[in-house]
Amino acid sequence: MQRGMPEFNRRFDTADISMRIGLHAGSSIAVTLNERLDYYGEAVNLTARLESRGDAGGITMSRKFSRDPVVSDILQGYETREWEERLKGFPYLVEICQIIPRAGHE
Repeated sequence: MQRGMPEFNRRFDTADISMRIGLHAGSSIAVTLNERLDYYGEAVNLTARLESRGDAGGITMSRKFSRDPVVSDILQGYETREWEERLKGFPYLVEICQIIPRAGHE
């Protein structure tokens, strides 16, 4: 998705649109209300907080997610940085992993 954003912006002649992504794994509850599906739970809240810690074009994830064997293998090809931070709504330090964008791939 990130690599496709420059082409999207050119194709639709729009102001630069970029995205940031937050990733985590965990349980959630899916609820349909007024014909709209929504998700609730700690995993959903943590994912939103992780996304907000990223820069435009960035991918930020929980260290739990980054340590999954499949994800860990994928991340071998990227430079990452890790830190712990207290995030709003979480009474503990959250372990965070962020992919550092490669030049020309932001």
